[in-house]
Amino acid sequence: MGNVARIAIIHTNDVHAQLDLWPHTASVIRTQLARAEADGRTAIYVDAGDFLEMSDRTCYGSRGRIAPPLLGLVGCRALSLGNNEIWRAPLSVLAGLASSSAFPWLCANLRDASGNPIPGVRDWAVLDVGPVKLGLFGLTPIWPGLAEPMGVIMFDQTEQARRCVAELRAAGADVVMLLSHAGIREDREFAATVPGLDIIIGGHSHTEMTEPETVNGIPVAHAGSRGRYVGALYLDVDTAAHKVLAWSGRVTAVEPTTVPPDAETVTVIASLKAEADTALNEVLTVLDQPLTHEITGPSRLGPVMAEALRRHAGGELGLMIGAQALNGFPAGALTRGHVLESLQAMFIPALVELSGRALHAVLEESEDPAVYTKASGAGGQRPYGTPLGRVFTSNVSYEADGGAPAGARISNLRVGGEPVEPDRIYRAGAASLFAIPEAGYASFAGVKLVRRFMPEMVREVVEAHLRNGFPSA
Repeated sequence: MGNVARIAIIHTNDVHAQLDLWPHTASVIRTQLARAEADGRTAIYVDAGDFLEMSDRTCYGSRGRIAPPLLGLVGCRALSLGNNEIWRAPLSVLAGLASSSAFPWLCANLRDASGNPIPGVRDWAVLDVGPVKLGLFGLTPIWPGLAEPMGVIMFDQTEQARRCVAELRAAGADVVMLLSHAGIREDREFAATVPGLDIIIGGHSHTEMTEPETVNGIPVAHAGSRGRYVGALYLDVDTAAHKVLAWSGRVTAVEPTTVPPDAETVTVIASLKAEADTALNEVLTVLDQPLTHEITGPSRLGPVMAEALRRHAGGELGLMIGAQALNGFPAGALTRGHVLESLQAMFIPALVELSGRALHAVLEESEDPAVYTKASGAGGQRPYGTPLGRVFTSNVSYEADGGAPAGARISNLRVGGEPVEPDRIYRAGAASLFAIPEAGYASFAGVKLVRRFMPEMVREVVEAHLRNGFPSA
């Protein structure tokens, strides 16, 4: 058995910047690494993506600079790019974070608009784990319609997986591991269809496992989400035959009441929070009266958000959904931090088209409590389970009777003071979810997406509008 090496891979995924819990998670990671080493294994730690979360104050205020120091502190050897590492900030931010990290950021199915790798991001890496050469590569989800406005090109995941396996084998890897942020369904498909893979450690679907599952003889391991779990995969590897002989694994729940926080991590987080606070304490404007807001009720803030989108998109009208803001703002100094605390949803600003008839249908549904009180899982919604809320407008007027039957709740509908023509096509600044009927409003089926504005979020468009004195329509 002289050629058999014993290694361990400790892993997390989808932490989403849960910084209150992360010091406890970091303690569990350190403990798992130490236990594996005490058991005679060479151990490493990796993360399968979505470590960032731009609805978190510290993450947003530091522009994602939490990842390099916090992951580096617990010895992370590789990070796979999740959607929250890609879509929520300019590519220059991603490049800066990846280039400044002591560990590789991996993604094999992403390039810039010219077809070149993003600086600091690699397709794959070969790590020395004791005597084992561990080849690993990353994959991230393909999101139709997002790549072009972000200035990136997305490639087929399976094709890139096969390419990376071949290149890693040619580079001398004893074991090939996919560090995936594609989701459990896709990971099972990769295990079944990509020859030469030995291990898949994944994320994105927030799948909770007590131990890895076996697909086509390959261990597929996920560790829940939000730092609440830490996974461990133990491998016996024949370095002469370049194959895994045996494996086992487990997922450990993080119990903050019994696991003391990692002291170094606490110190670093305090420093990061101070940095973020400096950026977010910027005063945008001074309100002479409150901007009140209820997600499913009246709002002075809602029309302001709609007008910000109308101006940003160059539309005739503006539309915004109540869930974008959790609460309004009192009179007085309004800071970036106040905006972030309320506008947690990470909706994408967009230009949309809809007929006068479709606009009428949307506003009809906005008067129906059965519609606007439903919880939605629309892309970017934070916190999860928040009601989608009412539709607020800019440069639109109408008379509403919320108690009337469907088809009679809206009358005297006007855009720019002119009566709405049912067959005319109007352009509106809105959130891109207005073109997603699955978001909760069936009438969104009548809305056509013209353009997404990325990487801006609606929050940032509103923030700029407030900074400029929020002129009205």
